[in-house]
Amino acid sequence: MIRRPPRSNLFPYTTLFRSNKTHIKSGSTLLECIYSLEVPPISNLQSDRYLPPTSIRVLIDEQGRDHQQDLTHSFIEEHRVHVPAKMANKIIHAKEKTLRHLFSNCEDVAKKQTPVILKQAHTQSSEIPTKEINRLRALRQINPNIRDEENEFFEQQLAALNEVLDAASLRLDSLRVLISI
Repeated sequence: MIRRPPRSNLFPYTTLFRSNKTHIKSGSTLLECIYSLEVPPISNLQSDRYLPPTSIRVLIDEQGRDHQQDLTHSFIEEHRVHVPAKMANKIIHAKEKTLRHLFSNCEDVAKKQTPVILKQAHTQSSEIPTKEINRLRALRQINPNIRDEENEFFEQQLAALNEVLDAASLRLDSLRVLISI
């Protein structure tokens, strides 16, 4: 589930921009959403060490095409045109149905990107405890003073860390409506 802002301020920012990109027609509506994928920071597990708050940027047009590679943040900033607040409000209200559909599509795209990020975090987080578990097992073969509790501690830490990573959630940080002129 994605936590999002209240409905009243769902589309607060509107940017008009001039595009020299031939595949983006004048008048095209795009929606840029920035999500944050994060886990609860549990200090004894150091969960945010393996998955610090991670930004996921989604930028799609009305046809659902992804434009995040060709319309970088710096490109948009360089080519943007100031929009008075009243005009931006009118644009938002005129395109509200389209924007809600785009917002739903942005959520879907962000959700599809999270498994890859989580898999990488799981891989990274299991590396150190797994090495320690294997080291203690090998050491126990030689030294009977190594207690089972030592190994169990790392196994429990690994299981708890996996549980926390599985509970990672997407949070909408910002969104911006883009109109090509």
